[in-house]
Parts: sequence; C-alpha cells; structure tokens
Amino acid sequence: MTIKKQLCLILLTIPINGLLFSQQNTVATGGEASGTGGTVSFTIGQIDFSAQSGANGTVTQGIQQPLEFYNVGLEEAVNNFSVLFFPNPTVAELQVELKNVSLDQLTYVLTDLNGKIIEFRSIDTENLTINMTELSRTNYFLNFVRKGNVEGSYQIVKN
Repeated sequence: MTIKKQLCLILLTIPINGLLFSQQNTVATGGEASGTGGTVSFTIGQIDFSAQSGANGTVTQGIQQPLEFYNVGLEEAVNNFSVLFFPNPTVAELQVELKNVSLDQLTYVLTDLNGKIIEFRSIDTENLTINMTELSRTNYFLNFVRKGNVEGSYQIVKN
C-alpha cells in the first residue's frame, strides 16, 4: 500500500471514529443479569459522574438509575393486636404504631439476619421510634416478645 493510500485511509477513519461512541466510563466490571422477573444492567467500580440541576429536576450522567418500588408501610394483625411500621424500607428512623395491645411486659427485639440482637427494649407507649441510622444496609427482624413468647415478627429493610 502506498503512503498516499495509507494517509487517506487514516484521514477517513479519524472522523468516523470520533463520531461513533456511546456512554463510556472507567469501571471495574459490569454486565446484564436476567431472570423470570426481568432484566437489569449494572456497573461496578464507577469512579466519576456529573449531575446537572435545574428548575424542572436533576439529570445525573454516568450513573445507572434504578427504578425501585417499595411499600411505605405494613399493617398486620397478630394475636389480636396490629402493628403499623413505616417507612419500610427505611434509611434512618422506623416509626412503629401498636394498636389494640396491652403494653404489660411487652418488649421489642431488633435482630440481624444471623439472629444477633441489635436492640432490645421494653415498650411503654403505643408509638415508638427505632433509630436505624448507624445500622448497615441489610434486612432485619423486629420481634415483639411478651414473657418469652414471640407475639409478632416482621422484616425490616434498611437502605
């Protein structure tokens, strides 16, 4: 191949290569996972992003934005009393409302998935707040116990 042909080929491919790109970033790994519930794409180890805010909202470039739906509360009847807790999942504080329940010797026990007790307290009011700010992002169990018997057990998600 002559130098003229090589030079022409190089000059022709530079503009095309400059126009053919998509979203790109330096990441450790990523991929796409699919199952019966759908498909999700993911990246791991992304080192930078940029965010632009305006009157109509915010656009974050360089981050995959998941779409998640959660229940904001749960109400269940257990042994003639009901428990309402929200928000679930929670980020900081979990609000708990007990209805139609005797508070006599009633305690709550917050445990992790391995059964390790995170918090154990007597209940003296029908409305309580459990601070979960310092806890890791995982699932927990909130158990209501009276005289050694579990009267209700609920799963709490900490984000």
